[in-house]
Amino acid sequence: MSKQANRGSYRAEDLKFASVYNDIAKFSSIGAVAKELGLSPQTVKNRAVELRKRRRDDPKKFPELAYRNNPPLSEYTAKFREDFGKEECLAELRRVAEIDPDVIVTRNYFRVHSQISESTWNRWFGTFEEYKRQAGIKLSRAQHAHERHIAKHASVDQYRELTSEKRNWDDRYVRENGSRFKTLVIGSDFHDVEIDPFFLRVWIDVIRRVQPDNVVFGGDVFDLP
Repeated sequence: MSKQANRGSYRAEDLKFASVYNDIAKFSSIGAVAKELGLSPQTVKNRAVELRKRRRDDPKKFPELAYRNNPPLSEYTAKFREDFGKEECLAELRRVAEIDPDVIVTRNYFRVHSQISESTWNRWFGTFEEYKRQAGIKLSRAQHAHERHIAKHASVDQYRELTSEKRNWDDRYVRENGSRFKTLVIGSDFHDVEIDPFFLRVWIDVIRRVQPDNVVFGGDVFDLP
């Protein structure tokens, strides 16, 4: 079905907005579009984003908008994909990452090997680092912090194995925290020697990873007559 045939189902206000927004020759800037429509530039930008999003869900009800962003110097406009949403962009980044698992995917590496332009993905993620985090090929900030805690305590465990001398202080995983809020790990019903070995391993691993301010035992730590 042609765009002209679809026009009957478009709302008049959306059609007016699209006709002005798409006339780049007459209204070369967002400011000019805003002035013509009697809106603020930010409202024009927000409405354009919303219309594009709605058009992806139902192209028969919402008109198509032209691409107005000024591309960066590294932009390869032939690769721009207006139809790509977040999931499509994430799938493309994961595909490039799998080309050579031993290579760190930099922005330039992705630019060379991907099938989409920078303006395709940065509409959704802003920075390449955030793009990689959401694609799952880069640790989040919280995951980085947990990995550092694990490494710190793994080194203590290694030290304990290498030395025959026992030092009480190396077992005290004390984490001073002057914050108003504290992190707690809470467990109960350990039942001494009756504890499930798998649960015990998970419990200890969680504590090492989370590094709480306090470990709370909620009851039934021992099985006593």
